[in-house]
Amino acid sequence: MYFWVWDDDVVGKEKLGHAHVELEEIIKTKVIRKQLELFTPFKNCKPVLDVEIKFVPVSDDVGEFEVTRSYFPLRHTGKVTLYQDACCLPSPTHQQIEVHGSPLVARSAWTDISESISNAKRFIYITGWSMTHTIRLTRDAHDKEITKASPQLGEILKKKASEGVKVLVLLWDEP
Repeated sequence: MYFWVWDDDVVGKEKLGHAHVELEEIIKTKVIRKQLELFTPFKNCKPVLDVEIKFVPVSDDVGEFEVTRSYFPLRHTGKVTLYQDACCLPSPTHQQIEVHGSPLVARSAWTDISESISNAKRFIYITGWSMTHTIRLTRDAHDKEITKASPQLGEILKKKASEGVKVLVLLWDEP
C-alpha cells in the first residue's frame, strides 16, 4: 500500500514524498499503528507519516451493508466489483487472501469493462470524467503491441450502436 504526500498550492502542486507498507505485513499483522519514513527529495529533513491500517477479511465482516432511512431500499440483485487498481496484475500475495473460502482472483477493471461492453445486448450507459474515445480498454503492461492492436473505446461503442445497442455517454468537464 503506497501513500503519496503532496503540497497542494493555489497554483500547482508538488510531490513531497511517499511511504509504503507491504501487503504481507498488513495481512499478517491485522492492525498496524506506526510511523512510516517518508521518502522525499529533500535532504535536510526526515519526515514521517503516522498511519493506522486495519485489515478485515471479507469472510469476517458480517455487518449489514444497508444504508438506513434511504429513499431507495437495498436491492439484493445488484452486482458490485471492487478493484484494487484499474490494471491489476495477479501476484502471489493475492493467493493469501481468501474471499468466501477461495483465493482472491485479481481482476483488471479495464478488461472487465471491455468484456461488459462487448457482451451488451440492450444498452450501454457510461458516465464519468476525464474520459476520451481514444482510450484502449484492453491493455498489456508487458506487451505494448497488444495494447496498440486493441480497439479504442469510440470504435467499440460505434460497433455496438450499429448492432442496435442503445449507447448513452454522459461526460462532465473539469475546469
